[in-house]
Amino acid sequence: MRILIVEDDRDLADWLVKALRREKYAVDCVYDGSDAQHVLATHDYALVILDLTLPQRGGLAILRD
Repeated sequence: MRILIVEDDRDLADWLVKALRREKYAVDCVYDGSDAQHVLATHDYALVILDLTLPQRGGLAILRD
């Protein structure tokens, strides 16, 4: 299962990545909405953990696209 984490709080994002990788998940992480939009357009994910308040483009705008 491939997971994308979209979180601008780098400490929280790093903790989530480490915890999920420890459980053997494939995890990618981006820190702002514009990067998230690009990655989601070019890769498939089984799960996205999405912060709603992000720099560049908010999480709700990403969900609408």
